[in-house]
Amino acid sequence: MLRHLVLSLALAATTTAAVSAADYTFDPVHTRASFSVTHLTISKVNGTFPLTDTPQTLTIGANDVPTAGTVTFDVNALDTGDDRRNASLKTQYLESAKYPTMTFVIRKVDGTAQAFTMTGDLTLHGVTKPVTLKGSMVGAATIKGKRQIGYSATTTIDRRDFGISFGPILDGSLVAGYDVAIDIEAALTAQ
Repeated sequence: MLRHLVLSLALAATTTAAVSAADYTFDPVHTRASFSVTHLTISKVNGTFPLTDTPQTLTIGANDVPTAGTVTFDVNALDTGDDRRNASLKTQYLESAKYPTMTFVIRKVDGTAQAFTMTGDLTLHGVTKPVTLKGSMVGAATIKGKRQIGYSATTTIDRRDFGISFGPILDGSLVAGYDVAIDIEAALTAQ
């Protein structure tokens, strides 16, 4: 009898977890990767990469922590607010004609919705490296009958690790620093 009870509880827990996890679609208007890099050691340059046009999904577990997914950003649509700088970054640094996207694939997530670490593979400039992001849920709500959820995540990479070593010097200062802070803001809707 006890064996049947334990088996029933285990089956119920498995069924609940499987039903509770759900796929969500990224909202391309409210999802982007922002970056910040030191410019001439005196200021920061900021820019954004939007999602690619292809619909993308993320699996979110019962505890509102992302569990699986791939997100791809459009390097050709990079925007820093300055057309000349955009062109320079796309051609000289990122070679976007050859490497038009930046992709992150989730491999492991630990923590709670309020504070989690997400380890995965970042592919940028044709190079794939493991990267860990620190993230948190911004909020969740049901809007027009569909559950929506938002996340923020951040990491810093050394662009040289991804083969982006172009770096002119101007009056003794590196035009663009090597450390690049990446912040991802994502809004998703349940499918």
